[in-house]
Amino acid sequence: MIARRLELGITQDALNHSLGVADRLVSKWECGTRTPTSFHLYCWADALESKIAITANDNSPPTVSDEMEKAVNDNILFNVHHCSDQE
Repeated sequence: MIARRLELGITQDALNHSLGVADRLVSKWECGTRTPTSFHLYCWADALESKIAITANDNSPPTVSDEMEKAVNDNILFNVHHCSDQE
């Protein structure tokens, strides 16, 4: 999500404002000190022109590929798909 935000040239402050959340909350999400609610996670991805696919695992330690980001909850991985004009 960080790479996508930077790719789009969006600052954390601008994203905070766009999502209507408290100052520095996006920073806390990106650093892993706070966990976004599922609603905020959806809004965050949407603001980054992305979609999220949530996949539960079998409680094994997750493996994270370059295309996936590890959620704070180790039992869930989320895959961020960038939207394109063809979708």
